[in-house]
Amino acid sequence: MSQSYNDLPNLSFQELKDIASTMDLPFKKTKAEMAEDIANAFKDLEHHRKKTVNKYETHEQLGEKGHEGTTYRVTYRGDEFAMKTFKGNKSSNTLRLEADLQDKAYRAGVAPRVIEYDTFSKYIVMKKMDGHLVDIVKKKGTLLKYQQKRIIEMFNLLDKAEVFHGDGNIMNFMFKGKEIYLIDFGYAKV
Repeated sequence: MSQSYNDLPNLSFQELKDIASTMDLPFKKTKAEMAEDIANAFKDLEHHRKKTVNKYETHEQLGEKGHEGTTYRVTYRGDEFAMKTFKGNKSSNTLRLEADLQDKAYRAGVAPRVIEYDTFSKYIVMKKMDGHLVDIVKKKGTLLKYQQKRIIEMFNLLDKAEVFHGDGNIMNFMFKGKEIYLIDFGYAKV
């Protein structure tokens, strides 16, 4: 919001109603009450952001920008993670489902562990991988037999976990050490 909280009482009742509607705040009878509720909601947002997304130190972008958002290397208390950030139009329910399905795949041994997600600030923080499987293919020209078997095993494990990934693009396969994982559960379904 480009205006300060002090400017809220100067807005028209309709402008305040529009802002309250956008923020899913209840309508009040007076402008003063409505302006106070909106100001408090923005203060809550600032407090929330300081405790969540702003606690991470953001570093370089990881990989290419995706159609839904961008992933960054982040650190928190000396530990490295990957933070997948989403555009503001990503619905909270869709983000929650993606994080939940990735967590389910993690428990099946197929995906990086989800550290936390925030449907308000639109991000998922997960264990950081070492690189894309495609980098190995580019370097060596082929995958080793155990890597090929692992990919098949991963889809069998997902079937048992009742998760359909929905996007088997080579860029969604990553590695940590010698282990292979699947990322990006944005198209996944149960």
